[in-house]
Amino acid sequence: MSRICAVMALLVGTAVSGPAQAQSWSDFAAAFPLLPCHDGWAACLVDGDHVDPGLVSDSTGMPTPASMRVGWFDLEPTPAFSPFTSLSAYTGEEPTHMAAAEVAAEPTPEIVPEPVVLDAAGEVAVAEAAAADDNERVAKEESVAAERASAAAAVKQAAADKEREDAARRQTEAKANADAKAKRQKELEIAAANASADERARLQKEADIAKVNAEAAAAAQAKAEQERKAADAAAKAQAAKAEQLMRASEAKAAAEAEAKRIADEKRAVEDAAKERAEADARQKAEEAAAQRKAEADAKAKADADAKAKAAAAAPPEGDGVADGSLSPPPDTAVGTCELDKLVRLEPQAMLGRMNDATLAACENTLASTPKMTDKGKVSRILMVNAFAKGDKASWEALAKRHLDEIDQSDPNLCYKYALLLSKQGPGRASGVIRWAEVALDNRSLWTGDTYTSRVNSLYKLQAMSAQKLWAKAEATHVAEPSESTSSKVAKYRDQTKVMSRRWYEYAKIAGKDTTKALQLCMSAAGTKDYCEAG
Repeated sequence: MSRICAVMALLVGTAVSGPAQAQSWSDFAAAFPLLPCHDGWAACLVDGDHVDPGLVSDSTGMPTPASMRVGWFDLEPTPAFSPFTSLSAYTGEEPTHMAAAEVAAEPTPEIVPEPVVLDAAGEVAVAEAAAADDNERVAKEESVAAERASAAAAVKQAAADKEREDAARRQTEAKANADAKAKRQKELEIAAANASADERARLQKEADIAKVNAEAAAAAQAKAEQERKAADAAAKAQAAKAEQLMRASEAKAAAEAEAKRIADEKRAVEDAAKERAEADARQKAEEAAAQRKAEADAKAKADADAKAKAAAAAPPEGDGVADGSLSPPPDTAVGTCELDKLVRLEPQAMLGRMNDATLAACENTLASTPKMTDKGKVSRILMVNAFAKGDKASWEALAKRHLDEIDQSDPNLCYKYALLLSKQGPGRASGVIRWAEVALDNRSLWTGDTYTSRVNSLYKLQAMSAQKLWAKAEATHVAEPSESTSSKVAKYRDQTKVMSRRWYEYAKIAGKDTTKALQLCMSAAGTKDYCEAG
């Protein structure tokens, strides 16, 4: 506005002083050129670029005053950097700057969204390798991978937000530039209306230039808006892709966990089949040995019975009539339990008539005997006596001592002991499972129907005992829920599932009733497919 006023003042001064001094405006053309250079008067061309008192763009595209010689943002020289640049000549032609049509026709550069690179892919690969060893570690590493993927998505989102802010800022600056251009155009139009014909022509030309610049500014504003919309679309696409990758990672982890579970169950079934095959092989291999042992035991017993009868029929030592009756044989004397005469105590033990003195003597013999085979003989005499008397408490204590301290190779004793414990409630369920398994380890000593019946009964004892432990854990968890009680519920449920399936599989092979076994297996597994698998 000040420049226009200066021009008008010069025109008025020329009109007043012209007649007095008889001089025209052309006499001062050299001193006052119409388009001085970049000293800020009007406008000029510097290296082919149009420069006027309005705003110019620096190397980064930021608007900068034309009078600044160094850019504020990039510290690079502007077209007005050197005050010694020669003045541009006024040719009366339109400056060779980009026309509005050319600006409008300039193709908008396609904004290609940056490829989304998620560092979480490597983390997911590590989580996949670790998941093969430990499900818990797999879950943890999958959680870490998901968090890192979320962090990467957040970084991308922040970058997209910054791009949108930059686009909005450029749009605002373009709008301000357009407003300044429009204001400048209006000022030139007003000045043109009040100036002379030549001045109006010059001002009209400047107005046309300002109009072109305004149109260019409007195009720049539209371009900035388009860039902002493209940035928004790219940000949304990146967020969608990140979410898709995260969901794919979660689905892959779930599929791998399911595959591992199926593989574990299949391996358990294969191990059970292998165990059954090994047991059958042991049974066939040891059947002859068991038969020989049974024959030897029968022969030894027959010899012992024959000796006992001969001793009973033999006349007493001496005259044998000191008190008018036969003296008892010396091997039945009260309070004796000699290793070489244990056979003579068997009749008393089988009738449950061993007195306290004899029992005490046998306990002393058991404690002082170094050989485990001799300990086993004395221990069995004591167990037979307690069983014949009906003293279940004493028999249980003697059987437990025999199995824990002396010998576990007798499947009959293990079977009877597990059966006794099964009748004493959930508190003895773990003992039932343990001794039933020991009996199954030595089942090759059984043959025929005894083998089939007792093996089926042992599998049943284990499954029912596991169910008792599961029910007890459920009741405890309901009363006082905690992470520990929940873990126990899961543990005993899995144990019930495995043992009931073993029972069901053997009962089906052996031709036994499978109804209860299948019901228990389905109750623990939740599906019939698990029980029928393999």
